Amino acid sequence: MTLNPGFIDSQATVFDATLLMTRLGYHHLPVIDEERVVGIITASDLMLAKKNDPVYLVQHISRQSDVAGLSAVAEKLPNLLVEWVGAQTRARQISHIFTAISDAITTRLIELAIEKFGAAPVPFCWLGFGSQARGEQLLGADQDNGLLISNQMTETDKAWFEKLATYVCDGLNACGYVYCPGKVMATTDEWRQSLSGWQHTIDRWTRSPTPDAVMRVSIFFDLRAVYGDESLCQQLQGYMLRQASKNSIFLAALAANVLEHTPPIGIFRRFLVERNGEHRDTLDLKKRGVMPIIDMVRIHSLANGLPQVNTHERIAELVRQKVLAIADGRNLEDAFDYLMQLRVSEQVKQLTRGDQVSNYYNPNNLPELGRKHLRDAFTVIHDAQEAVRLNYRSGL
Repeated sequence: MTLNPGFIDSQATVFDATLLMTRLGYHHLPVIDEERVVGIITASDLMLAKKNDPVYLVQHISRQSDVAGLSAVAEKLPNLLVEWVGAQTRARQISHIFTAISDAITTRLIELAIEKFGAAPVPFCWLGFGSQARGEQLLGADQDNGLLISNQMTETDKAWFEKLATYVCDGLNACGYVYCPGKVMATTDEWRQSLSGWQHTIDRWTRSPTPDAVMRVSIFFDLRAVYGDESLCQQLQGYMLRQASKNSIFLAALAANVLEHTPPIGIFRRFLVERNGEHRDTLDLKKRGVMPIIDMVRIHSLANGLPQVNTHERIAELVRQKVLAIADGRNLEDAFDYLMQLRVSEQVKQLTRGDQVSNYYNPNNLPELGRKHLRDAFTVIHDAQEAVRLNYRSGL
């Protein structure tokens, strides 16, 4: 028996307990609340807690030897979301964690593919688009990815990259990142090209901004290197920014797309909710709230040739460049954070009830102050869209 054993307060963190037990060499530690023993924490408890740590998860993913192992890790994400929100983790941090996990799964799938098919014949870069590129993924994200390949690629080399794309996209689907309904994936020829091929595609999109081209551009212009030769991604992004920033007709077409999704608030600041169907009395927080902010910040960034991709980083740079006033930048950030937090909180409630995760939300579930904050967020979006209308629609 240990005389005068150490102890830890019940309000201490898991990190505190780990540090103390390591220093003292203990495998068991009494937990004290107001000078009374209320429990015992063990080394096994700390190991279990560590499994929910994002750093541990990413390391654990890197050690998986097959798709089944990766899928087993991914299956834990809904429960982990509930735990992280319960621990008061903010939506911004949660989205960064989810993105880091999807990056790690993608990277491991590529490594497994290389083990299976052999080394890549020429340099390449696996691209993440959309929310993965921005570092803003949440639960239920589908795939948006592509392959950027060195111009050294020959016709013979193409078969290797097609096999890579199929293996990785199938693996991602098995891990819960479902196939993109619009086929924005490396398995599609248009989203698996050489650097020069991608440059020609950008030229076509910007010269003839059809509705389909604008939709694809809105996904593509948020891009980031997930694996491989990052210099290829930098070259492509630089070319894209040069082509987009000088083309007023293209920016006007992009602005028209941005203005299609207006915030769901009407006269006297009343919420505009769905009137029938399975989503009756609800509104889509992502489509009518989060995405308009992302789209507006993107078009300002493209017009000014800014390389940032994350929405917060874009807003900060737009303020530094005096494209946005300080107050306008803060308002957009606050609105974005509030809507993301509301999405995460509602997703946790849906998971707890056993419902399918969605972005629909009934504003009547909010207290009066919460409804005021939601109205304020939608008003910020409305005002910012008016600025987009004034700045870019004249190009048509």
